[in-house]
Amino acid sequence: MLRNTYAAGGQLASAAIDAQVHRELSPIAGHQILRSLTIANLAIADALSRSAEAHRLLEVLVD
Repeated sequence: MLRNTYAAGGQLASAAIDAQVHRELSPIAGHQILRSLTIANLAIADALSRSAEAHRLLEVLVD
């Protein structure tokens, strides 16, 4: 689920850039949207890293 959410964030960022360039979205609004999406994707990437580390620790404990 985290990977899909991360990918969706990338798609939303791409759509925001497209709206800025081709649909005359205000640069101010576009910047706020991109900033929010970037912060969200950074948090998701951190969660993915923590999840992977937890899985590695579980593998060590089980073996």
